[in-house]
Amino acid sequence: CAVASALLVTGLTLWLATLLGLHARAQYAAAFVVLSSQMFYACVARVANEWLVIPMIALILIAAIQFHREPRFRNGALFGAALASALLAKSYALSWALFGVCVLVYRAWCDRKARMPAAVALGIVAIVAGPWYVRNLRLYGNVSGILLAERVGVGNALRTLPSLPWAKILIEAAHGALWTGNN
Repeated sequence: CAVASALLVTGLTLWLATLLGLHARAQYAAAFVVLSSQMFYACVARVANEWLVIPMIALILIAAIQFHREPRFRNGALFGAALASALLAKSYALSWALFGVCVLVYRAWCDRKARMPAAVALGIVAIVAGPWYVRNLRLYGNVSGILLAERVGVGNALRTLPSLPWAKILIEAAHGALWTGNN
């Protein structure tokens, strides 16, 4: 799975770099940097679905760019399939689903011709990944499917926000993202 993921990520990184208009040397440098990360291999070699979700996140970015540039049915279907695949692979792709919905809604808001292709993308996500998240909601009381022994609740979480040591949290989050890939 790690080899398949590395090959997929290499191809998708080069595709994304091409879409962004990077020079050929910069494209290969981007692929080299991505493949040089030890955390990339630590994640995709685990016994979990990271090997699939990591390339799907790259595909979500590619599909978002393509849909934003040309809101066609084919691009909408690619966008929906990438989002649905990522959502089925790991629940942490929910943050990317929010990104995807924002791109689709923004594009549909700006251009009437984008409405049906955006609806196709959202329909694919709803049909393919929706039942899994409805199941999680019914079984666990949350969409991520995490079994919580003690429920915090949205109200308690929001009341706690002002009392958190935000400077320390942000520094530790930046350090974790840089050095350990938040693993």
